[in-house]
Amino acid sequence: MNWRISMTPFLLDNRNSVLVIEDSEELISSREQVRNSNLSMLLNLTDGLLGESVGIQIIATFNTDAKNIDKTLLGKGRLSTIYEFESLALDRTNALLNKLNHQIEVTQPLAIADIFNFEISTNYQPKLKKAVGFRN
Repeated sequence: MNWRISMTPFLLDNRNSVLVIEDSEELISSREQVRNSNLSMLLNLTDGLLGESVGIQIIATFNTDAKNIDKTLLGKGRLSTIYEFESLALDRTNALLNKLNHQIEVTQPLAIADIFNFEISTNYQPKLKKAVGFRN
């Protein structure tokens, strides 16, 4: 089913809400190289008749450079804030590790996700399965 058709009744039933779209790279990418009809729907939600009738705010997370975002989303009245989560400064990295009871001092800044998953990220080893399929 087309998400635009199924989304409209949901949005109309939840007016003046906040819609969170995670990992939205494909949705918000520039239309200069590839046609992106889903972006048109997003633009209609943020500005236009549908946007006026549902009154929603959108928070979109993405893992791409802002230069890859379609220019229309960056226009006046559409986008209010871009916040880039960078690695913490080295002193803040070590302070947070200490606060989380990690008895270690690192020599390079870390991203917040790496700090909160420090034991996992430093000791992570994928589990290799020997067989795939059904067990007899």
